[in-house]
Amino acid sequence: MVSLDLEKYFDKKKKVFEDATVFDNSYCPLKPVERKEAAIILEKVADFMRLGVAEHLFIIGKHGSGKTLYGKYLIGEIKKVADLKKRKIMVEYKNCRDYSSSLNIIMSLCSTSYADSGLIMDSFFEWLKDDLILILDEVDELKDANFLLYQLSRISEIQEKTTKKIELIIISNKSEWDKDLDNAVRSSLNLTKIIFSDYSKTQIKEILKQRVELGLINKKIISEQIFNFIVEKTIRNNSDLRIAIKSLFLICKEIEKIGSDEFSENELDEIYEDAIKEVQSERIKRLDNTVFLILYSIGIAQNDAVRSIFENEYKQICRENHIKSLGYTRFNFYLKTLDDQNIIIMIKDKKERAIYHKARLSVNKNIIKEEYEKRRILFTKRYVH
Repeated sequence: MVSLDLEKYFDKKKKVFEDATVFDNSYCPLKPVERKEAAIILEKVADFMRLGVAEHLFIIGKHGSGKTLYGKYLIGEIKKVADLKKRKIMVEYKNCRDYSSSLNIIMSLCSTSYADSGLIMDSFFEWLKDDLILILDEVDELKDANFLLYQLSRISEIQEKTTKKIELIIISNKSEWDKDLDNAVRSSLNLTKIIFSDYSKTQIKEILKQRVELGLINKKIISEQIFNFIVEKTIRNNSDLRIAIKSLFLICKEIEKIGSDEFSENELDEIYEDAIKEVQSERIKRLDNTVFLILYSIGIAQNDAVRSIFENEYKQICRENHIKSLGYTRFNFYLKTLDDQNIIIMIKDKKERAIYHKARLSVNKNIIKEEYEKRRILFTKRYVH
């Protein structure tokens, strides 16, 4: 007989976690593992704080390479050093995915509700009481980045209402994102590119052990065998730290459930596969409808040639959902975005003198199909209304 007593379910689990939040991928440790890329950023920021000379930084790297984590860690370090050294400095972090336009980011900084762009900028200059370090994460999600970056990178030249300086720290998964900027903006920014390389085996293990130390009551329930298993699997999965941390969390949950920390190789494999699916599902859910429909068309395509996918599966899906299809050039632009995010793999195939482009999934096809079924309900409702 099924029990409906919540307390029974609450009490029956083995007490494993001291603080489960440290296994969340959004968790930022007080001190991340040391890496040379982060040292370069800290040195450039220190120079701006000391000398007031801005050097705009462009941080790139694959998903799970630590870009956002170190960006958020930087916020606390800047505040701490500014207080210690008596420096007046402002620091702000904005994830561009949360904003539809450049003006919305500026409005969120200075807390204004003006509709006129001139009044918004006036409010921003009034708000800017000290030099500012602005961290812009997932900047490739910003549709009109040129306006924001031009205004902020040339602030001393285009207006006379402030003498304050701004240093921009821009984060993206797209290594060539800056090539899409206007020439004037790219020249004004003069970005210093910092590439976050994949985590090494040693770094992955150090991070996992750090999370265990902070998050578990009994630190010894995770054996060296489990650590080594996760590390080796993660290295084979593009060194994506999010998958490593998710799999560690799921293993701890399983220990909590069964009351044992003994696992066979097959059991660990199954848990790791579940972790991959959960991380992939989180990433796919974050795609907007335009990009997702392209991904879905690749997932159901009979032929992996890009032109064939566009003409057949993609256009058919758009017709079924009463959505205007993109042109072929724009379709290819979003394919590049998916490729940059390691959600698909783009392949060039040469036959005789012609080059053919192919697109293949690098994520679980079933996750995409499940997400499509959920979104299709919303597509239908939108069309009916």
